[in-house]
Amino acid sequence: MQLLKSKWIVLIGSLVVAITAGTTVVIAVGNAGSEPPSGVSTGVSSLDRLPAVSNLPPKVQAWLTYDSTLSGTDPTQARASVRRLRSTLGTTQSDVYAFRSRSGATCYLITGRTGSCPQDASRGTPGFQWTIGGGYPGVPSALAGVVADDVSAIELTVDGKDVPVSIENNFAFAEFPTTAQRADVSVRHVSGAVSSFNVNLQG
Repeated sequence: MQLLKSKWIVLIGSLVVAITAGTTVVIAVGNAGSEPPSGVSTGVSSLDRLPAVSNLPPKVQAWLTYDSTLSGTDPTQARASVRRLRSTLGTTQSDVYAFRSRSGATCYLITGRTGSCPQDASRGTPGFQWTIGGGYPGVPSALAGVVADDVSAIELTVDGKDVPVSIENNFAFAEFPTTAQRADVSVRHVSGAVSSFNVNLQG
């Protein structure tokens, strides 16, 4: 669900859907221990641990109705499972809302930015279902997404410079310049395994 006229790259399964042609993604999994499960199938415990959200802003309610229908999830059940994962995030001071779909996937919305609703929890890079990009004048680009319980850290390097990634309530976020050319991401698992990928941001 793209909310703004900006370029977002979204990982779906092992493929990448981008607004511009020429975007490349390479995924490699380290050999420390066994290969971790794909996507966030090891669990997203914040959806069970955090309190329910009593009132949703109208635009968030519209997102919930749209994505629950699109994912084949009963809207009433989706509404009951909505949690606020992050608040006042980044330059746009966005909130992050999420619900568990019928298939067990975590569908999320970053208010004023973007959202994602994978087909199921096993889609995507091991431990991380992500989007990247989306910057526009006055607002930096961002790496964002749902992090599985078995992830200890996410490391981001943009054009050779390290960028801090915050993780809270199973949601990772980092901002970087819209002029960036390349992002390298490593997902570190509790087991010691490392899943990594790189993205050509400009296509």
